[in-house]
Amino acid sequence: MQQQQGRGGYTFNQQPSAIAPSRKKPKYRDPHETIDGGPLATNLMWDKRVVRGNTYAAQVLPLSAQTELAYAEKEAQKQRKKIAAERKRMEEEARHRPAPPEAVDGR
Repeated sequence: MQQQQGRGGYTFNQQPSAIAPSRKKPKYRDPHETIDGGPLATNLMWDKRVVRGNTYAAQVLPLSAQTELAYAEKEAQKQRKKIAAERKRMEEEARHRPAPPEAVDGR
């Protein structure tokens, strides 16, 4: 294929050819693919990713609130541990406390 010398300015001598595919991901999904260990849901009723029901008033927490919630949960866990340790210490002290004296005869 050559263009005329008077009109253009270049010539093209190589025929077009196909290039090798360089896709790393497959073009189509595997029909036997699974999601979370279960079969791929073909019906939306069985797909766990689909949220059902009214989502108008759904309270979706932003990421910052989720981290705050996790922090509050850790603090509550620390507090429960502290209370349990204090209760255990009090029980140990009560166990080592001397017993009251024996009752006097004749009373």
